[in-house]
Amino acid sequence: MPFRSALLLLIVLPLAGAGAAEAPATQQELRRLQEEIDAGERRNAQQRAELQRLEQQLACNWALIRSYELCDQLYPEAAQDHLTCNRRARQNTARCLADIGKPSPR
Repeated sequence: MPFRSALLLLIVLPLAGAGAAEAPATQQELRRLQEEIDAGERRNAQQRAELQRLEQQLACNWALIRSYELCDQLYPEAAQDHLTCNRRARQNTARCLADIGKPSPR
């Protein structure tokens, strides 16, 4: 990643002039910093995945709300049709929620 390379360069350049006696400590510090960067990147990737999952869940739930509103508009007087419409909306939402995290077909 460009950010990681730039960060390491900023760390390494000032340390390049350090004496030979300081080299093992410098290497150890660089390894520690690299491990911190890697751990931060893993946390960020996990948070991005969780955010994406939540966004998909929200989209499914929002579609359910819109479907209920549409059922209300289409069948204000037909109770059985309204019930069937609502049931279909719930089934679609259940499928939508079940598909979260699955790879999309190509």
